[in-house]
Amino acid sequence: MKNVLLDNKIQATAGEQMKDATRRYGHLSPRDLLIVFLVILLANLAHHFLFQHVNATFAFDGKHYLDSCAMLARALIATIHGDMTTGIGILRGDEFSQSILFDGPMVVVLPALVFAAFQHVPVYADWRWLVTFYSLVQSITACVVSILAMKLTRDSRWAVSSGLLFGLYPPSLVNSGRFLSEVPTALYVAAFVLSISLIARSKKARIAAGFFGGLVALAKPALVPATILATMIAGWQSVPWPEDRQRQKWRLLKVAAVSISIFLSTALTILPWFAYTKWVTGKGSITAQRLPVYNVAVGTDRESDGWCTLPDSPYVKLMITDETPLSVLISQWSNDPRGCASLCVKRITRMFAYPYNNFREFVFGLSPEAQQNLHAIFMLLASLGLSAYILQRSGQLWRRQSARADTVYGDMCVLLLAAHFTYCSFQAMARYAYSSVPILCVFAVFGLKCLADWSNRAGAKSTASPNPLLVQGQPSLAPALPAIIFCIMLSSLVFFGEQWASKGNGTETVHHVQAGQSLEKEIDLSTVRVPTSVRTVFLLVDGEKDLEQARVNINGHLLTESLLPFDIYDSCLYGNYALMSEFAHLLDRMPDDFRQWRALIVPPEWINLRGTNKVSITLPESTTNSSLTIYGAARREKRRIPSPYFFAYEQLIVPMDKLEPRVVQSLCNPGAEHSAFISDKAGQRQEISDVLNIKLALLPSDSAVLPSASSEAGLAKASSSEAMQLIEVSPEAFPIFARDPNKNAIVTNSYVLKAWGAASAVVKLKPARAHSHMKLHLTGQLRVLGGPGKAGLVISVRGRNGVQIIAGRCPDYIRGRRGEWIDFSINDIVPMLSCGGSADSVELLLYPCPAKDAMYNDPRACSAVQLRNLKLQVQAIDSLDVQGRRLLLF
Repeated sequence: MKNVLLDNKIQATAGEQMKDATRRYGHLSPRDLLIVFLVILLANLAHHFLFQHVNATFAFDGKHYLDSCAMLARALIATIHGDMTTGIGILRGDEFSQSILFDGPMVVVLPALVFAAFQHVPVYADWRWLVTFYSLVQSITACVVSILAMKLTRDSRWAVSSGLLFGLYPPSLVNSGRFLSEVPTALYVAAFVLSISLIARSKKARIAAGFFGGLVALAKPALVPATILATMIAGWQSVPWPEDRQRQKWRLLKVAAVSISIFLSTALTILPWFAYTKWVTGKGSITAQRLPVYNVAVGTDRESDGWCTLPDSPYVKLMITDETPLSVLISQWSNDPRGCASLCVKRITRMFAYPYNNFREFVFGLSPEAQQNLHAIFMLLASLGLSAYILQRSGQLWRRQSARADTVYGDMCVLLLAAHFTYCSFQAMARYAYSSVPILCVFAVFGLKCLADWSNRAGAKSTASPNPLLVQGQPSLAPALPAIIFCIMLSSLVFFGEQWASKGNGTETVHHVQAGQSLEKEIDLSTVRVPTSVRTVFLLVDGEKDLEQARVNINGHLLTESLLPFDIYDSCLYGNYALMSEFAHLLDRMPDDFRQWRALIVPPEWINLRGTNKVSITLPESTTNSSLTIYGAARREKRRIPSPYFFAYEQLIVPMDKLEPRVVQSLCNPGAEHSAFISDKAGQRQEISDVLNIKLALLPSDSAVLPSASSEAGLAKASSSEAMQLIEVSPEAFPIFARDPNKNAIVTNSYVLKAWGAASAVVKLKPARAHSHMKLHLTGQLRVLGGPGKAGLVISVRGRNGVQIIAGRCPDYIRGRRGEWIDFSINDIVPMLSCGGSADSVELLLYPCPAKDAMYNDPRACSAVQLRNLKLQVQAIDSLDVQGRRLLLF
């Protein structure tokens, strides 16, 4: 009897504690939401304005969005002032209509309305206002996430934690500084899930659900099927089953009425965009025209491993030009279903295993590597919460229990999260998964709460919210183990999916050649078919930029040239340097830091086309470098190597642990035997088991050559002694306000930048006969008078046909020292085919900050810089341009 009374007392006490916890923590007050809003807003503004990092507000499509936003603001301002003709002319003009049809309305319209209200047309210098606006949007999203988490956990402490988790999640802080669609889309998705879950309680929620569903459809067409399905499921759950069987037949009509009311609200949201597209094109559209065929083509391209490349691969060109792209896609799957399926698995990893921080920003001192680790923990918790909820919901469905309020929220979260896997059917990266982060935060906190309640043996200390890991308020292994196992399976697919799908591919190896050592490779061509006559031979080496210090010997012949990027020898590929330099700026790197093939021209007579060729790469002891870095493949896959022809910027920015902008392709001719050794100063050789990425590239004699190639000389050989021009760049060549007459120097600072832009000078060149390349060598002295000490410098070459080429290997900035003159030197080699084979002039542009900061954004900080003794050496070179020609690689 005493035991029964004691048990009853314990249960009563536990019940009182649970009710007390519910009273204390079961309500999310406006004060809680205000705290979340202010903390996240201040964190975003502090990250963007108090901490130094690269300004990437207008990276990628941001520049295009800004142009569309400026045109729309200009049209709205003209309309406000009564100039309807100008406003309508802009809206219907080809420039704006084509731009907005591609961008869609969701990124452009709202900022344009804000700018128009202030009678201002946005420019690049307004990036601060856009960042502030997106920080506000991010703070609102954090509040919506808190409300969602409250509905699922029924605990305000965990709800506030969920909002803070979303707002302080490093990619959230990073991407509120990007003028892209992901930040507003995350808000639309979270608001749609919240409103669609409330339609059973409020008719206003139905209007809101339709409105936010329409915004989701306009922002991300790939999520349209999910919004339709969510509306149908939520409508079904919103109408309870009546006890009277005679009334059950009317339930379907009520469900249909609820769903139709939501769809009508969605249609009214999309109607203005449909009317505009019908007005300007004659054909209405309900989504933005974001090149779906192109995205599908890129994602299913097995040769490029699903990465976007520049230039486009042959398969992508076929898909976007063929009148029946679906048949091309079907043939791709039918020819290699396993390869296409493996690409789908790889996309899961590319979407969810990496945080969306393309340019590897530091966030409050957290390195990109630390952010990667935090993201892994975040995904594990989200997987646990998702697994626990799915197993709990499966049990309810198995027992035919009706949906409760918390399960409606959970069901909608699961559905919208699963909708993001739609991207795995075409193209995927972390950017596309960002709109799922609000939902992942809800599940991460739900999973953390489940673990906390499970580890606490006193079930009464938890709130009244259901916990799938507890049985009657007590921890139990029965539901916990299945949830944990399912979590492990899901996490393994996310983090190791690409590795599993890539099983069998070669594993990269790294070799470091110390000073005095030699890396040797023997390539036997006796067992393969080679051209009977070869016009040119390239030696290709895959390594870091320190290879320029190496000495190369082939078949006993010492090459006096340096290994330089292969893009120099192809005027078409050299155009990629403009894009490479932009990414280098955003990553705070130099273009030469990226992984790329280095090349040398080898006289054909030095090559044994019917036997073994010995290549030796040595680091002289007299150089400043401590070692050379050369890459290889651990498995003997002779055909698949990083392609020298394509630039894959997505592969450069999605993974956070390497600087590889190339795709792996089957390029090498099979059959050639390879062996490699490393030898020390004493001449002792040790064999290397893997295949070094040292290749011979042959250009057959019957291959057409470009008219600019008049000889097979190396790049360092001038065509004649008169081809060398040494020019002293006088300060008189620069604008008058950029001159310092007292010190015979050039001055650039923030005042010069705002008044004039770049302090530029045009240096005229003497007329010269046609040549394939031009070697540029600029020297001078630089002194910093104030500021961070970064001075930007751009060198461009204008051809005799008027075409202008920017020197690709010119650094984004030169770092100086305050009050002290330092010497600097810039070297580059520019192919001249697109310039008409000869240069007319060279232009020098000086900036008081990194050049790309001045070109695309209002710079965060400028330096006051002096430059003097500028000397430009120009040398015409006759070499070879292999534009558009495929080499035979062995």
